[in-house]
Amino acid sequence: MPLAVIALAFAGCRNANRDIEQTPVPETVTDTIPEIIPQEVISTIDFNAMEIDTMSNFKGGENDIYMKMLVDGKNKFMYCTIPSGSSVGNHTHDSDMEIVYVLQGEATILFDGTEQVYTKGMAHYCQKGHGHTIMNKGEEDLVTFNVVAPQ
Repeated sequence: MPLAVIALAFAGCRNANRDIEQTPVPETVTDTIPEIIPQEVISTIDFNAMEIDTMSNFKGGENDIYMKMLVDGKNKFMYCTIPSGSSVGNHTHDSDMEIVYVLQGEATILFDGTEQVYTKGMAHYCQKGHGHTIMNKGEEDLVTFNVVAPQ
């Protein structure tokens, strides 16, 4: 399933089959979009067209991670590459939740004090009020698709 389809499912997009008048939606979203855009104009998130941001010691984690992110005002959609030995530091989701879907590599996630390993095709769900750390203890890059949404 394409990443954009997954992202739109998580974002709670409206049903295109309803019999109501809808605002026309552009076919693609490119790197020329503003940092925050209204949710109703997103139909495709093209991570290939976005520039990579380097995040050093993200949330207090180790080393650099690389991220492509779209924020629509409520939700965050992130395509992350976490090199071997790097991590996203421990943080709590006080008002939102996060889903971390592993596309490549192996994620070691510390969730509320319990460590678990996630591999390609597995997803981690961090609900509101809970905390987690995402680490790459493996040899290859860890690549994830993350969605953060209010809860």
